[in-house]
Amino acid sequence: MTEVAGRPRRIAVIDLGSNTARLIVMAAIPGYAYRLVDEIREVVRLARE
Repeated sequence: MTEVAGRPRRIAVIDLGSNTARLIVMAAIPGYAYRLVDEIREVVRLARE
């Protein structure tokens, strides 16, 4: 995939913890800047007995 100079890419990170699941979406220009686009948190309580 070819990168267009100056155009941000979207990067998503999924964090699954024992109590909370998070989805974070960032706009990134590698080596220059990162900006938070959206973040969703949901309580999941996977560690519950």
